[in-house]
Amino acid sequence: MGRQQSQSSRCILRKIPFEGGRLLLTCDRIRDGHPWGGLVYYVPKNGKPRKLSLHPMYNFWDIQSGDVDGDGKPEIALCTWSKTRIVPIYARRYFVYGWDGHDVYPRWRGSRLSKPYVQARLVNLQGEKGMILLAVEITRNGRKCLTAYRWNDFGFTGLAGGDEHEFITLVPNSDNKPWVRMKDSGKPASLYAVQIENDRITLTRHLHPASNELRITTHNLRITTHAPRRSESK
Repeated sequence: MGRQQSQSSRCILRKIPFEGGRLLLTCDRIRDGHPWGGLVYYVPKNGKPRKLSLHPMYNFWDIQSGDVDGDGKPEIALCTWSKTRIVPIYARRYFVYGWDGHDVYPRWRGSRLSKPYVQARLVNLQGEKGMILLAVEITRNGRKCLTAYRWNDFGFTGLAGGDEHEFITLVPNSDNKPWVRMKDSGKPASLYAVQIENDRITLTRHLHPASNELRITTHNLRITTHAPRRSESK
């Protein structure tokens, strides 16, 4: 029997509000820590879901909406596990799509960030016109670091970089604040706010955020923070 492609038979990875309705990210299966066959549905309020024209071969595993260029219109950002024609090796890549009111259209399909990444999210940073892309990346010695990217006319370019850490993870929250949880030198993990000073990322310990600010889903974090050895070695 062939694989079922209906929405109801697929694994739901993420639901996010979008343009009076919501976006639903689904996959066909999860193998070796990665969702495969990702599809995105738009579910209008009081309407039927419709599948967007996004190719399942990109294996989308995380989704977010935000205004990357500051024009007041939302974009849809997707983390992928995919190949390219030039680099036919599976790796984590980052795509941005525009929205025409009915479907998506490509704005940027990055072949890579500056280093292999573990997580990537759009965040609001004071003083920036559009949202910043903040990524947890893997250094050559296997440690983690933060890198920030700013949108220009054709895609994201590097804005700032941070120090290496033993452990660092992005913390999703309702206001898309640049929060991370970081652990170093045998100390317990703590919550930090990200700031950029002179092209460098600095971390300020953030104490006791309001409980309703944090929106953490263990299942989603387990998927998005897993760093497969295959991508680390590239």
